[in-house]
Amino acid sequence: IAALLIALLLITDYVASTTAVEKSSASGFKAICQLINLATQDAHASESSQIDDSIESTLALFNLTISAPKALQELTAAEAAAAEIEKEGFAEKVHCAGEAKERCVKAATRAKDHGKSKEQRSLEKAAAHPQILEAINATLMQIDTAVRELKAEKRSAQPMEVNKLLLQALGTKPDGISELKLTKWSSDRATSCGKPNADTAGTVVGDNLATDIVCLCSSDASNTDNKACGTKAAGPTVQFSGTGNELKYARKTLAGECKTQFPAQPLTASNLQDAIRHFEIEVARPQGTDDVLTNTLGFIKGAGSTGCSGGGNGNDGSCVYYGRSTANKGPIRPA
Repeated sequence: IAALLIALLLITDYVASTTAVEKSSASGFKAICQLINLATQDAHASESSQIDDSIESTLALFNLTISAPKALQELTAAEAAAAEIEKEGFAEKVHCAGEAKERCVKAATRAKDHGKSKEQRSLEKAAAHPQILEAINATLMQIDTAVRELKAEKRSAQPMEVNKLLLQALGTKPDGISELKLTKWSSDRATSCGKPNADTAGTVVGDNLATDIVCLCSSDASNTDNKACGTKAAGPTVQFSGTGNELKYARKTLAGECKTQFPAQPLTASNLQDAIRHFEIEVARPQGTDDVLTNTLGFIKGAGSTGCSGGGNGNDGSCVYYGRSTANKGPIRPA
């Protein structure tokens, strides 16, 4: 059922999307620009990236209520719970030693504020029954595990880690300084950027957005006035003739054009998901003779055999081809 709903959603979005104009990669340019505009922003911590402290303190209170009620009673009565734990005369010190100290302090603080709640009194009564106590303890352990896993997940999504992943997706900062080269160049532009009539992807595509947008929109020695991406001026010139050729200036120009043509949305998980979804729909759009060419960003004509050469007068186009699996012919997703 889920797969069917996704399929229907993709079909609806495809019908509603803008169909590429003849010899135009403008719709593909918009799709990749939306990703670039988001990826060039710095991620910041949001309120939702933190675990509500009341969840942990309530869990600590419930745990101490059933495991060490005497310790809870002493800590709640003390003026400063942390100091009470360190006292030699603290009878239940074993329950709050080491890493458990912080949780005991949280439990005591929560007890002072909410210790007389209906839920807390019900828990104390239930804990008097061994069978019920066992079930409560098992449930609390499950909740504790879930909270720990959620905290670990939140830590992995902190701004520094997110920024690292965004830069990896970009390939390089579009500042005109950071180095970007055709390290996987192969023979010519069409082979490097892909030939949609075959299974094999372009040799330089799919690793990062920087190289992909250069394949999509740039001019070269054979196509000196490439305006396929809808830019006011011709796309920046790149020589697809060797692995050492520098792309940083072309990358900066095209990233600047992205900002000019498409106002950037704030970097949020929702906006990033929407941009990825738009990109995937655009790549899946059928093209060429009898609509048999897919998994291609930009435009491609005819049989697609001449490939993503930057042209558009035969079986070629200004595009990026991500390839197909030789096993099942399914589309290969960009990295």
